[in-house]
Amino acid sequence: MSQRRAITSGVAPCGAGAETVWLSAVDVAAATARVARQPLTLPTRLNERWLMDFVADSLADRRWLRVLNILNEYWRECLQIEVDTLLPGARVVRTLEQ
Repeated sequence: MSQRRAITSGVAPCGAGAETVWLSAVDVAAATARVARQPLTLPTRLNERWLMDFVADSLADRRWLRVLNILNEYWRECLQIEVDTLLPGARVVRTLEQ
């Protein structure tokens, strides 16, 4: 049995009105191989590009610990760290606006 991956075309929310196309793993690998990768340009000044990194881990009592790191790529300096058991989207936005 071959593995197949669903590719949804279109930008309709939740797949509404979009067409689903099934591709084999070989087709997906071939399509990926055709795309030429471009190296990322390095930032040339402070605050030109920021990085956002989410890390999650499970504690011994089965609760999740989540960490959001905001970094300045030019200096590789950590600008903000948010640690909690829950990081909803509104809190991420609030952190980015600070």
